[in-house]
Amino acid sequence: ERKLLHYWSFDEEEGTTIYDQVETGTVDLELLTFELSDENRSQWGTKGRAIRFESNETFGSSGTMIPSFPYTVSLWLKPDQDNDFKFEGLLVGGNNLESKHTSPLKREFNYSSSGDVQRSTIHNPWAHIAIVANSATNGSLYVDGLQNSISECVTGNFWPIDFSGLLDEMYVYSKAMTEAQVKAMAGRVFLDLSGNKLPAVPIGPDF
Repeated sequence: ERKLLHYWSFDEEEGTTIYDQVETGTVDLELLTFELSDENRSQWGTKGRAIRFESNETFGSSGTMIPSFPYTVSLWLKPDQDNDFKFEGLLVGGNNLESKHTSPLKREFNYSSSGDVQRSTIHNPWAHIAIVANSATNGSLYVDGLQNSISECVTGNFWPIDFSGLLDEMYVYSKAMTEAQVKAMAGRVFLDLSGNKLPAVPIGPDF
């Protein structure tokens, strides 16, 4: 069973609080430098609304976003074309998720100095990010369903640093999702008319 611990939809359009949609154990996110009613902050996202951040903005939390192993963090983001950014909070004194635009057509993602996952950014698309942790030394970073192993996973919080772009649909589960489950969350499935339900689509760095 993949128990949902936290879910932030980013659908709010006013105030400074992003509310956790779970019924128990809620952890709300508090915007520190802007209001949601400010111009261009609430925009259409992957599902409903998304929230725009500028490079010097982040949020705090009312509790621990990722309390223990195992876990899966899933989120959608749409960084600005030339934005190099970090998501910090899990590693003390270290960076967790980092991304940089390496060429007009490529963006790299890595987690805790793991190997890079490259994605095509021809149209500056939304990217689905998943961090799956089985334990402190065994996990995976997925970018749009593409997997890369990581060996340093910890618990704590997770917030943007130097991120400029849109953020949407962040989930935390108390389970390490399988590759097929992550690809389904990333939308990498198709309807198989043979009756074999929804198999994951094999994907490459330019699909």
